[in-house]
Amino acid sequence: MSDQSASANARRRARDVVLLAVAAVCSWLLAKLVLSPDVHAAVIPTLVVMGTRHFRRGKREGEHEPKHPAVKFVLAAWNEGDFSEAEKYVAPDLAMSMNGFASDSTPEGDGPAMAQESVQYWRAIIPDLKMDLSQEIREKDRIAIEWLITGTHTGERPELPASGNLIELQGSAFLTLEKDKIVEVSTVFDALALAVQTDAAEAPAWWPGRSRARVHRPAGAAGPKSR
Repeated sequence: MSDQSASANARRRARDVVLLAVAAVCSWLLAKLVLSPDVHAAVIPTLVVMGTRHFRRGKREGEHEPKHPAVKFVLAAWNEGDFSEAEKYVAPDLAMSMNGFASDSTPEGDGPAMAQESVQYWRAIIPDLKMDLSQEIREKDRIAIEWLITGTHTGERPELPASGNLIELQGSAFLTLEKDKIVEVSTVFDALALAVQTDAAEAPAWWPGRSRARVHRPAGAAGPKSR
């Protein structure tokens, strides 16, 4: 497990512990103020167990296994750089768009190569990139997926020096299939959050996501580089 994944898991466990502690206190208060004194001891552990099951259920629902083979391919490509089945699941005339900026493959039919180039760019700037599937919805030949990318921005690019910051980015992708091949993919994500987390931009005061897009740096890491 990478340091980023371990850190994210530790934060989730700490959050669950705090929430369960709050649930236990609230349960005790409820029993003390509303129920008879004779049932205090029985009610508290029962409600805490119910809360534990709720949080565990929520955690399982937060990370889903892919259902459609094309989605499995997408996750393998992002998580492992595995494009061995690109010809099987990516159409030659693939059309891609990212936050509204579109790009189409050339008449030579380089859809798989174009998809690989896009994923490799992300994996180059976030070498330990991990994409988790949060949700997958299919309607006939269309699939919508919600994902969470985590990792560490340690990859150097001329236009984006490595910051060493931890990345946590949510987004969605909308796939259109023909004969189980992806012919169109439209991806949307919070580009400003990514810019802030990679030190490419400062979080504007007016931005609603300012409080959520904290820049996480490993212990001992330096602040933003001068540009």
